[in-house]
This record gives sequence, structure tokens and C-alpha cells, in this order.
Amino acid sequence: MVRDKKTTHHHKLEYDADETILSYQWQVMELKSDCIKISFQLRETDRAALATRFDVTAFEKVAGYFEISQPAPDCWDILSCAEIEVVQNCVVSTHPVQSVFSFSEVEQFKALALHLKDENEPSEDGFEMQLAEPVMDGKIPLGETLAQHISLHLPLQPRSEDADGFLSTNGRDASFGPFHKLSVLKKKK
Repeated sequence: MVRDKKTTHHHKLEYDADETILSYQWQVMELKSDCIKISFQLRETDRAALATRFDVTAFEKVAGYFEISQPAPDCWDILSCAEIEVVQNCVVSTHPVQSVFSFSEVEQFKALALHLKDENEPSEDGFEMQLAEPVMDGKIPLGETLAQHISLHLPLQPRSEDADGFLSTNGRDASFGPFHKLSVLKKKK
């Protein structure tokens, strides 16, 4: 995202030890400059909570930053950039597969009163209302925004390097196939 020369203040995301990144909410009143950049590196407990939420083996690294700007009154743009290292089970062999990916996503937030306007009409400032998320109680859920972006970029069907060999070796075994698993489930009823 190309920006004009603006004042950007850099901060590190800080929250209490008993809090989790997933519940972290940023106060919109904290934006006192053109732009604020908040860097983060998730703690082990937060990575474990994400792993449980997304049913993966582990998140080994989740680091990046949020860049928050206010292009119009009561409107905020959140640029979320992150680098992720995740371990998932192979969909064929169930062996662990490590994936590394990154993303850069922009999301718009609007004050709740503006968000509730007629969503079929563009607002005076030209923003598409249906694309903006509401700001509730003057807070933007940065942690939940991050989690949603991670979920969009997780590999859907991770495959280990030995998946093809495993499939050719075990593919002839009737107890390995999906229809065997369905028949077992059917017999349980």
C-alpha cells in the first residue's frame, strides 16, 4: 500500500500476561497522528490458543504489524501484515507438515452510527458501507482481525513430501480408504 508522506508512530503491541491476543482491542482514540504502526510477536500461549482454534498441530511463529490510519472522520483502515510458520497434519499420511506463509490484508472499520446507515448507498466520503466492519464501543478488535486473516491463509490441504508414496503403499488397503471409514461410522448407528 503506497502512502503519502505522513507521520507514522511505531509501537509494540503490549497486553497483560493474563490476556490473549485474540481478545485484544485497540482504542480508536489512541490515533493521535496520521498513522500508527503496531508490531507484534505472539507469545507461546497465544500461538497455542490459535492452534487449538484452527485445529493445527502448532503455530511456531506469528509475527508482524498492524498499520492503522484514519482516511476520513470516524473511519479507520487497518493494514495487517504477518509472517506465519505453522505445523499441520498431512491430509494423506497425517505426518507433520511445516508451512511458511505471509499476508498483507486491509480492512475498513467505521463508527457504528455510520455503519448503520443505509448500506445500499455509498456514504458521503465514498466508502462502501457493506465492506466496513463496525467499531463497537470505540474499539477495533485487532486480535480477532488477525485471527480471521490467518484462517483465510492457512493451507487447506497440507501434503507431506511422502504423501504420494504413502498413498501408493497404503492405497490398496481397504481399511485405509474413506469409504471404509464411512462404513465404520454407519455400523456404529
